[in-house]
Amino acid sequence: MRVSILTASLLAISAPAVVSATVLAPSQPIAFNASTASPGFSNIFDFSVAGTSLISGQLQLLKKAGITVALKDVFASLSYEASPGGWQTVWSDSVNFAQAQKKGSWQFSFDDLVASGGNYRLSLAGSIYPNTNYTGSYLYQLSITAVPEPETFAMMGLGIAALLLRRRRVALLG
Repeated sequence: MRVSILTASLLAISAPAVVSATVLAPSQPIAFNASTASPGFSNIFDFSVAGTSLISGQLQLLKKAGITVALKDVFASLSYEASPGGWQTVWSDSVNFAQAQKKGSWQFSFDDLVASGGNYRLSLAGSIYPNTNYTGSYLYQLSITAVPEPETFAMMGLGIAALLLRRRRVALLG
């Protein structure tokens, strides 16, 4: 009798019900400058995913206090390395601004993109209007949550079924 309770308990707890997420983020904002001599900016962050996962992310572009010039455009993307050096875009977003808007800050986000194991690249790029300068920074945060394999759910189901059968048996004999 003790063996069946132990077996049922082990089967029930063999599959974790809650999967924790890995969070990737810089410890402080990443600074950049753009000017007439170099009117664009571009930054790339590469990372790897071990197995099938859900990826959520957020990018936030912040202009330095006192800067009044406008961004012309901003582009963000998440890409997967389909072959060595061959990147395939899985998510992207972009925005264009009129110079009169004097936009200096912007935010992008995406939720629960299904990703297979492999290498990924988060990119942020943009440009400013001619004869202007821009000083700013950006932050990003990526949350990567592993998706349990079907076998994990099967083991959890078997464990729960064993516990229910045990409970029923005890009630009938009781």
